[in-house]
Amino acid sequence: MLLAVGGIVVMSRTTPGFVDLTAPFVSQGEPGEWVNTRTFGVRVDKPYLVRMLRQERFGRVEERTTGGVWVIVKVDAVAIHHPGMIGAFAIETREGKRYQHTERIRLPSQVGLLGRELQPEMPVPALLVFEVPENQIMDLTLIAGEREIPHLTSEARIPLRWSTPSPAIRDSVDLST
Repeated sequence: MLLAVGGIVVMSRTTPGFVDLTAPFVSQGEPGEWVNTRTFGVRVDKPYLVRMLRQERFGRVEERTTGGVWVIVKVDAVAIHHPGMIGAFAIETREGKRYQHTERIRLPSQVGLLGRELQPEMPVPALLVFEVPENQIMDLTLIAGEREIPHLTSEARIPLRWSTPSPAIRDSVDLST
């Protein structure tokens, strides 16, 4: 009996949990190179930091500010074997905190990527916009996934690299152009 209880205790401590068993299939890469998963590929071109975003909508200019900074990431994306979509984008900090692609900015379909069908061998350029606290801008990683809940799906991870040790933050950017 004691041996059976001991075996159960050992198994419960050594058996992976649900999160580990259903973790995403992760592909990692560097900015400027294609990171291919089982279903899509993504390449980070260049990230920017901005304090205010301008956008013309319905004939008037809207200005958006944030409590931190806007992180704008230029990417290219492509489907691998069959048409498909990338369902989630996030930026992860060094500490593991994730900031989802913002919904406060509505990008036109020719610039945005969420909900846009990708085709094999036809890369699509796009912009991704995130809101991040200013004290968290170093060591950010872009995460692109098939779905927002990444159980048993593909996920690409690409670190964002700044051209200088203390990256410049632009005052404003116009997303209308």
